Amino acid sequence: MSDRFQNFIKLYETTASADSGGEYILPDNMPDVKRILHVMTNVRKTGTYSDASSLYCEGEVGFGVIYAGDDSALHHVGYTSVFSAKAPCREAENGTSLISRLLTPETSARLNNPRKFSLRAKIPVSFTVCGTENCEPYIDGVEDGSIEYDTVNDSSDIISAVSERSVPVSEDLHVPPGEPEPEQIIALYVMPGAASALPGDGTVTVKFDADVIALYRAENKKACMYTTSIHVSHNMSAETCTPDSVCECEISVYDVKYDLAADANGEMRVIELDLVYDIEAVCRTPSKGGYTADMYSTERESEAVYKEIKISHALPVYSANYTLSGEAPGSLRGPVVFATAECENARIIKDGGMWCEGNIGVYAVTDVNGEFESVSFSFPFRVPVTAKNVVNADGADAICSVSLPSVRASGDKLHADAELYMNVFAKTEKTAKAVSTLKITETPVQKRKSALVLYRPGKNETRWQTAKRFKVPLSKLNEDNPADAKILVIPG
Repeated sequence: MSDRFQNFIKLYETTASADSGGEYILPDNMPDVKRILHVMTNVRKTGTYSDASSLYCEGEVGFGVIYAGDDSALHHVGYTSVFSAKAPCREAENGTSLISRLLTPETSARLNNPRKFSLRAKIPVSFTVCGTENCEPYIDGVEDGSIEYDTVNDSSDIISAVSERSVPVSEDLHVPPGEPEPEQIIALYVMPGAASALPGDGTVTVKFDADVIALYRAENKKACMYTTSIHVSHNMSAETCTPDSVCECEISVYDVKYDLAADANGEMRVIELDLVYDIEAVCRTPSKGGYTADMYSTERESEAVYKEIKISHALPVYSANYTLSGEAPGSLRGPVVFATAECENARIIKDGGMWCEGNIGVYAVTDVNGEFESVSFSFPFRVPVTAKNVVNADGADAICSVSLPSVRASGDKLHADAELYMNVFAKTEKTAKAVSTLKITETPVQKRKSALVLYRPGKNETRWQTAKRFKVPLSKLNEDNPADAKILVIPG
């Protein structure tokens, strides 16, 4: 038994948070701030690593501030800050891999004076530490320390992380003729939805849709919003992946650039969009057990000690879309010129079934006779997870995103409708036994001279002890003898 079975396991999970932001001064060419209307945050990771004592996740936060200026117009200004989240590192086994995941940030903004902002973001991060436990080859069918079959037929998933940085995208967006012609783009935001990762032989194909919000000023100085979406697909190398792998990924969009251009009719209706994005994928691939041995073919005494291990397998990703509607007290004093939403604190719970629940935060800017006001509210959601294999899984987690909302008012209520896009990642676990230590001595065994051997076991002697005494497989001994047999036929 020279080969070893490696069981890939999640060693532990932990969380940390990092503060980011600071004090920011308006550029000289920007008008004074009359009112902050909304702050968009875009968080991306630039590195995840560990040392002997700590786990780290570092990255950047982009703040996009939409404000009403003292010139009675909408304006946008952007700032960038860095963050570093740190969590204590527990002692772990060799071969450890580290996976980090960004959670929904908390953002606050304060206007210190007409030309100075205070912008803050708290970035929560979850860390998953994975590793391997080394065992002697996995023994299937172990009962009371005996061996029925000495072969590998199941093992845990191999967990691997793959990433690619600065993948470029270029798109021409066309403001339709029914919308006012843009004169100047005030701000443009790209909001990626939940990504799908389709595994292949040594590759992963990542696909996602991203909502695009262009807030622009028309010829009549009126603030307008144009929304559309782009579809992105990219293949990247993933050495350990097979078509049987289950992959989840995180997308970070940044370095968004845009410009107005004329269309075929000479109207300024083309928005030339350029951006780059990072991909971080975690793939779980079933490992192929291939060790086979016959401990009973040797003429040497053997003694094994077993330990229980947990074998984990990822289930196929369950995806679903839901149309959500929510309301909250409030009113709109003017038409909506800008609206966005985000999914907050999505989680899986079991309560008479399996559910994904969380909150949808809605943010809007309205034009009240040339004065701009901000409106925000949130509403809870709870949607079912219906796939039977996922509902019966031993653990599940959800990654959700939400589309751009439609916002309206009715009486003293605010209403919003949005699409929720949900990916659920689930796993099954089972307990098995593996050889922890194996001792083989040089004690010779007396060879049998007869093809048929009858044997009366001693008092309290177990079948396993008998099988070990005569060096025959326990399964074969049980096959040839009834369970209540007092005299056993020893297979030849």
